[in-house]
Amino acid sequence: KELEIGYGYDSSGHSGSATDKVNTPTLWVKSCQTISVQGKCILQLYCEGLWTRLREQKVITGISGNQIKTQADKDDTGEYPYSNIFNRTKTPYGLMELIIEGAMGWTLENTPPNDGIIGTYLPVFEVSQSGSYESAATLLYSLVWMTKEFLRPKASKTFQCVYPQDSDAVDETYYSYQQPYFLEHNERYSLLIPNSIVVLCNQDPTGEWNTAAYPLIVGTAKDQAQIDKYAERIEIYVAGSIDNQTDANKRAATILSKLKSEILGARVLLPFHDCRVELYDKVEVQDKRGH
Repeated sequence: KELEIGYGYDSSGHSGSATDKVNTPTLWVKSCQTISVQGKCILQLYCEGLWTRLREQKVITGISGNQIKTQADKDDTGEYPYSNIFNRTKTPYGLMELIIEGAMGWTLENTPPNDGIIGTYLPVFEVSQSGSYESAATLLYSLVWMTKEFLRPKASKTFQCVYPQDSDAVDETYYSYQQPYFLEHNERYSLLIPNSIVVLCNQDPTGEWNTAAYPLIVGTAKDQAQIDKYAERIEIYVAGSIDNQTDANKRAATILSKLKSEILGARVLLPFHDCRVELYDKVEVQDKRGH
């Protein structure tokens, strides 16, 4: 069965609605277990969500390179279409849309925030070139890493592009000295390693590097504040299909932004369930303990 958990109120006893609620992202029951003990019988459901479905679904491209299909689609000969390369024909958002809406039949919200990449950059994007069909999740993951954005699952089998920034407004705040209280807050801040990113670009189609026709282009991005705290630690990535300095630097900055998003980790324990909190929300904790 397919289901969505809804959080809200049954206010039908007070002239309201029995379904005054907001639904969480779609789930599917993958297994169920019946537990019988004295005085009760419990049915336990094991459910998985949208990303699990994406990992299970293999995708293939139409021979024209302008569409994406599923394993269930075959060409006129009864065989699966060949793998393909999208040669700078669609943006990362356009390719995400093909996978989520074309292959899965779901919805991708059509107003992605502007990170300067997702709606303008035209990559060379290869699908199933290694001899085996790739999953929808694998393809989406590689597209997300081309941008500064993330994908947030929503209700009704919908995905939303999210671009977290330091300037974003706080979504929820919890306090040690007033409501809404938190019981416990643990926070860990780690050094950013690597803190300097180098991306090698403009590879010759023959597989060689730095030829006369395809001179090496190097994209760079670094966090000097993190370097000053420790030492410069460089990581090298390859994006051979990028053919200009602007996109090379954008790819380096994108990789660095993804790594920086992981240096702060925290856990907040609340005395209640806050159903407002969504993935990639910005949460603030105000703590006066010990002062």
